[in-house]
Amino acid sequence: MVSSTAYCQVEDYFLFVSVSEEDWSMRKIDSTGFYVPLNGDTSIVRFYSQPRGQYKHFENGTLIFKGEILGFQGVDHYYKNGKWIEFYSNGNKKTESYFYRNYLIGDYFEYYPCGKIKEKRNYSIISDENGFYDSLLSGGVYSYYENGGLKTIKMFGVKQDTIIIKVYDFDTDKIIDDKRILGFKSVETGIWYSFDEDGKLLNVEEKRD
Repeated sequence: MVSSTAYCQVEDYFLFVSVSEEDWSMRKIDSTGFYVPLNGDTSIVRFYSQPRGQYKHFENGTLIFKGEILGFQGVDHYYKNGKWIEFYSNGNKKTESYFYRNYLIGDYFEYYPCGKIKEKRNYSIISDENGFYDSLLSGGVYSYYENGGLKTIKMFGVKQDTIIIKVYDFDTDKIIDDKRILGFKSVETGIWYSFDEDGKLLNVEEKRD
């Protein structure tokens, strides 16, 4: 049974950002690194530390997200690699996550605008027999009320499954290959719990694949 579809690009499959010659010519430089506009728009600025390793994204002077990058020698192509943080307009953290070569890995945290935790979940990187990698939700997902009380507990596992791989060529805007392979997917499993804001148990449900 086929249950999911994945897409990959022919070239630059792990590409996170690339800097055009036009944007690079508009860069500003200080002792910490380079400030580069996005598609010529100076209200949106990307910061690359010098030496390379840190990335920041600003919109109208406000920091939107930042993180660690891993680049290729001599060209401006980068992976998300390491810790990444996204921010609300008030400066508080919105999300905190970790990446390995653009794949989510480990704990992922989501926060309310007030700064309190909203949800915590975990991702694992899985490789199939064909050498394709994916980042899948696994383990417990814990969500919280804004008062700090536990809202839900959900469990996920990883299961082998048939996946359709569609290879897409962005230059021609066409799908150039379509094949089925054995891969993996996240599945609901275990016992799920939900609570009200006072901590009273509302529901218990067993998930079966």
